[in-house]
Amino acid sequence: MASAGDDIAQPDSLDRMTRPELRDLFAYWESRRKGHSMPSRADIDPLDIPRLLPFVVLVDVLENPRDYRYRLVGTDVAQSTGLDFTGTLLSESTPAKVFDRIFADYDHVVDERRPVYTEDRVAWQQRDYLRYKRIALPLSDDGEQVNMLLLGICHEV
Repeated sequence: MASAGDDIAQPDSLDRMTRPELRDLFAYWESRRKGHSMPSRADIDPLDIPRLLPFVVLVDVLENPRDYRYRLVGTDVAQSTGLDFTGTLLSESTPAKVFDRIFADYDHVVDERRPVYTEDRVAWQQRDYLRYKRIALPLSDDGEQVNMLLLGICHEV
């Protein structure tokens, strides 16, 4: 299994992204960049990617102190985790045993302003474990500071 938090800029990271939903979301994000380092939220149109929406999560980046608010959680993600995190903060909705790992991945995307691909297995809620594959893509209103994350998450039992 791939290590958690691989920078997508690493040549083998994209090759390991085997889920078509994640590859397609990454390709869509790439197409919306239009020569910039990252697209803005306004560049992302849900009507362009209807079959991917169940796997999509939108996350607001909050500063001072840094935290992340789940703006939208796709139906497949909510069903797989057993929770709909929409409107909650990462710090208040994520089990302590996985919080540091997820927070670090999100911070990496924000600080480095580039995608991160993750494959991991975690203990989650009443389940013994939950496997997931996630692409975390930066969005920016000004082209410099990341103010939102576009996530694609696929869970596997």
